[in-house]
Amino acid sequence: MLAALVVAAGLPERVHAAPSLAGASPRARKVRLRVGERQRFAAPAVGGEARCTWRLDDHTVPGMALTWDFVPTPRQMGEHRVTLRLDAPGGVAERWWAVRVEPPRPPRVEVASPANPALEIGPDQTVELVLRARPSADGETVHTSWTVDGALAGEGEKLELSPARLGRIRVRALATGSLGSATAREWEIDVGPTVLAAATPTTAPAPTTVPPPPPTVPATAPTLPPPPTTTTVAALPTTTLPVQPTTTPTARPSPPRPAPATATAPPRAPTTTLPAVARATPPTTAPREAPTSPPRTLPPRVASVPPSSVPAPPAAGADISTGEIEVLLQRYAAAWRKHDVEELRRLGQVTSDSQAAALRDYFAQVDDLDVEVQLLEVRPSGDHRTVRFTRRDRFRDPLGQLVSQETAIQKDVARTTSGLRFVPSGR
Repeated sequence: MLAALVVAAGLPERVHAAPSLAGASPRARKVRLRVGERQRFAAPAVGGEARCTWRLDDHTVPGMALTWDFVPTPRQMGEHRVTLRLDAPGGVAERWWAVRVEPPRPPRVEVASPANPALEIGPDQTVELVLRARPSADGETVHTSWTVDGALAGEGEKLELSPARLGRIRVRALATGSLGSATAREWEIDVGPTVLAAATPTTAPAPTTVPPPPPTVPATAPTLPPPPTTTTVAALPTTTLPVQPTTTPTARPSPPRPAPATATAPPRAPTTTLPAVARATPPTTAPREAPTSPPRTLPPRVASVPPSSVPAPPAAGADISTGEIEVLLQRYAAAWRKHDVEELRRLGQVTSDSQAAALRDYFAQVDDLDVEVQLLEVRPSGDHRTVRFTRRDRFRDPLGQLVSQETAIQKDVARTTSGLRFVPSGR
């Protein structure tokens, strides 16, 4: 009717069409970005008296520009709705986007030294640890702090450590980004004297079974003198032996005297009869016992018996499966989520009262703690298993900011009477 009145009045007709938002960007209606990343929203160019407004959820963004850059903060993680509205003489047009804001990426680790997370040093040595990280988003800064057995030990990219006591210490470097993300590295350092390793070989040459046999040698030596008595036996085998075949009863009184009278009978002495009798009788008395009496073979047999009983039963833990390790890691993550220090002690994560106290202080300072564990590698190490995994923590700090951090961890797992446990590496 308005158009009819315009025509009747003779005025020029002006027709205004509703604005089109087909050229708005981004074209996808669902957008995902991380904290600190920039996302530009743009309306198509429209002329005339069109007015452009932007809204984030239920809040209007100041200004009426055709573009708007959204850079979410840690407090804006989650689901959002961005709305573009164009008001023109011909009508109103709106377009909206579903935006999901995810946690920021943790700082990128460029250098972590030493690369081996398990170290051994002497009590008078100094070790230098390095963690150099770079921000993952523009405008972000990174702050690195160090703790030794849970106590603050320094700040910056480097830490020089000179242990003052023997034993095992744990060093942790935490690189925290200004957007709330963090990444960490851990080292386990064994401090002990090297003299202990040299003392053990002295026990090897101690067991010598040689001394026992010598006493048996003199015991058999006295049995050897009887052979010299063969000189007296040589006097007995006189010529009476061949004479006896002639007269048996009268041969006994005559043997002692005719023996010297037969000195002219040397040619008969070398006959085979005299040496055979003289050499056959002595061996029957003493020499036969000499070779059988010495128990020289007994000591080696006795000494060889104990080694046969040395082999121990097969080491426990050789049958640890990857499935059992995954169950252990799930218990580990659940204990962190529940702030269960006693469960972590049963699992071998907490080994001292000071560690338990430090962990309780940490749990008291964080809210909404969520922990996820991902198994990376399982390597056999004797009767143990060396396990590498990552632990992702999300929590709110005392200021209410949401923090996300990822830690690479390596531990040894062994089977005990109470089940699988984390144990010190190399034991």
